[in-house]
Amino acid sequence: MVETTTPDGKPAVVLYVTEWCPYCAQAREFMDAEDVPHRVVDIEKDPAGAAEYAARGGTGGIPLVAVGENTIQGWSEEVATQMLTEAGYK
Repeated sequence: MVETTTPDGKPAVVLYVTEWCPYCAQAREFMDAEDVPHRVVDIEKDPAGAAEYAARGGTGGIPLVAVGENTIQGWSEEVATQMLTEAGYK
């Protein structure tokens, strides 16, 4: 089962990425710069993470950004900011 909340009850933030993807790097840099607690899953190196990615609706595009139950496939700083704001991170 995919954990969608943190121990303190906030929506969990998970980035499903690959090492070579420039948009994945942008997503990681954004989360670090905004000081958002998040988990990074490399779907090419972590078989369980790849299964989790598929269970979250990953269809081949990366990154997949998950904030609680909500996901976006691909990278949009604007959409990620909106999701994080709604989740109480900003």
